[in-house]
Amino acid sequence: MDRLQAVLAGADTVPALIKARAKDPKDPAPLIKLGLKYQARHDREKALELYEEAVRLDPKGTRTMTLDSGQAVSCKELAEFRHAQTFVTTFGLYDIDAVKEFIKTHPGSQLLKDAYTEISRFHYLSDKEGRAFLDEFVSKFPTDPDVLKIYIDKIKSDHRGPEGVRDLYQRGMTFADRIGGAYPSITPVEASRSLAQLAVDSQDPARAEAEFGPEFMAGQTRSWADALMTYAEFWLSQKRNRADSESSIAKALSLAPDDPEIRRRAAAAPP
Repeated sequence: MDRLQAVLAGADTVPALIKARAKDPKDPAPLIKLGLKYQARHDREKALELYEEAVRLDPKGTRTMTLDSGQAVSCKELAEFRHAQTFVTTFGLYDIDAVKEFIKTHPGSQLLKDAYTEISRFHYLSDKEGRAFLDEFVSKFPTDPDVLKIYIDKIKSDHRGPEGVRDLYQRGMTFADRIGGAYPSITPVEASRSLAQLAVDSQDPARAEAEFGPEFMAGQTRSWADALMTYAEFWLSQKRNRADSESSIAKALSLAPDDPEIRRRAAAAPP
């Protein structure tokens, strides 16, 4: 049962979880779920207490829970991660050392990326310790687009101008290239904008123009027109969504009025 289904079924409400805990006092899963409820309410003390009890119920990590990603993780490991996370997500004195300790003691954890991400906001490339942490983060996940984007955003927010940090800009350019080339789920516009911003910050306007200038946008406009026509052609052939299909054809023609192929396809669209 996924999270939405669980909510709709009332399975993950506080009363339901308390009932599940009473029904099977040795099951750590309801305790972890309850801990998340109290964590969201910023009740640090109660959340920590529940996570600690969950760890005691699964000391060898033999019980498992399924993450949103579909991966299984031991209740002990998940409770330990949530315990550490509570110190940086609830009201009170933040303690990033708790999360760092989890990273140190769980180097192969499926929650490792989450742990690094959770405390990346407390680190900056402008100081030695922050740079070391963020470099370590990228070294652990060198092809992960989320991680690379965090690093790129840090470069953009932490530094202005090329003085003393040209290597960082170059690294950011490399990461932005990697995101755009290897991960189609990250849009070309987002990847190109990142490249252009890094180029502007490193005082390289020609590179910015090449990455995100009129030529790039002309290509994008042609792609959008093609997508609109493909959508319209499909639904017209199905004899459905006619009004929206005709609107899509009009939009495609407005985007690429002088493109002979778009004009041909518009004229040949199913009646």
